[in-house]
Amino acid sequence: RATFRVAMHQAHNGNIEGANVTVKRGLTWMESYNLDGEPATVALSALAMAYHAMGQRQKARETLAEAKTQADAEKYNPSQPYPHLVKAYVYCKDYLGAFEVFQAPNAFYSFSLQTLFSEIAIGLYRAGYGEKIPALINDIIKQEHESHHILRPLIAYCLDERDDKMVMTCLELIPPLYQDECLKMMIETWRKREAHQKIEEALAHWQTSGATPATLARMYLSLDQGDKAADILERIVPEVLQHPPHTIAEKHAWPVCDICQTLGFIGRIETAFQCIETLLSERSRAEALLALIEGLYASDRFDKLVELFEHVKSWAHSIRDDSVKSVIIAMIANKMMIHGRKKEAIPLFKEALKLGADIKRPASDQGQTRRRAVEEILRYNLQAGYLVGAFRASKKLRIGGQRDRLMHELLQAWVKTGDLAAILIIIQGIKTIEERAYAGVKALQTYVEMFPPPYTQDEDE
Repeated sequence: RATFRVAMHQAHNGNIEGANVTVKRGLTWMESYNLDGEPATVALSALAMAYHAMGQRQKARETLAEAKTQADAEKYNPSQPYPHLVKAYVYCKDYLGAFEVFQAPNAFYSFSLQTLFSEIAIGLYRAGYGEKIPALINDIIKQEHESHHILRPLIAYCLDERDDKMVMTCLELIPPLYQDECLKMMIETWRKREAHQKIEEALAHWQTSGATPATLARMYLSLDQGDKAADILERIVPEVLQHPPHTIAEKHAWPVCDICQTLGFIGRIETAFQCIETLLSERSRAEALLALIEGLYASDRFDKLVELFEHVKSWAHSIRDDSVKSVIIAMIANKMMIHGRKKEAIPLFKEALKLGADIKRPASDQGQTRRRAVEEILRYNLQAGYLVGAFRASKKLRIGGQRDRLMHELLQAWVKTGDLAAILIIIQGIKTIEERAYAGVKALQTYVEMFPPPYTQDEDE
């Protein structure tokens, strides 16, 4: 597999001759190992990807068919070969083939394939197989709440294509509780196009589909219909306050964050605090407090902001559990940074990282709590555009695949600054050779696009 992956990268970089030599070496090894079942599927999937990269599409198709035969023949772990096979089909742009793999009796849904599902859905739609998409969602993905992650990119694509019928078809496949995010995106697109009729239809659908009223209130606010938002809040806030806290936490029945953001926008801060007190976990409380701050920013109520930030900071410092405290402090710093309060944010980011990196847990924890906290802190640094802080956090993570992926994200953000010295340091920090090569090539592509070298008339030069 590794040999065929090398061939694939060689072909990507234009070295077709070298890729051919590497493929021959890999095939010689394969013959000597006499593989079958899952190991054969893994190797053949990589070989198909190499052929595709080399432009040998017919060979790639034949190899995929062979890989599928081997996957179907796996006796001991019947579901194991399929994720490898799906990735290969998607890479080779055979979306109908990828879809058919899922029809195999032993195929299974793997969380790691979530982004591929979106690509398969868009691929099927573009190839004219839109009618297959409901089957992809309903038959294969039993955990239905994941369907909105998969369909969101497809809805965005259909909105760009102005295929509103397909947009509504996709929306019907998502359970009401998870439709909010997609509806927001649709309304935002139609608002830019000034398609007021579509917006009215979507909001009407929203009210009948059982989507969360708090999000509906927030949507009316974004459409400058504050009176309608206030009416909805008048109805739902009393219900939130009379529920015992544990029932609110279940399935996000009352998304208190949305309610707090809307209350912040219309200036009802005391009511927002009463809602926040109904939440049990400190993490949920922090998210709701920051949503309230977001609402205040949107309404230009800056007089209350300083006071509120101070309140949130002192509350965060009173939390006893360092893993929760460190992440919440990073969340606060992130909000401050985004809203231009850089001088106050940087010390908070440093404090969060120190707390997160110093977390001590029993040996049985295997450092998982510390790792999760540092990863989240890194992401908040990255999201706020504080790249130095994100790089510091990356150095606190142990070497491994997850760290490399985060380093890759950091690299893509840093390339845009044009700081070559820092870019090289980050590339050297990626420990897996294959990941480093991939990240380096991607960084170079982005760098050249953003900072094109001064080419002369002579193309060869």
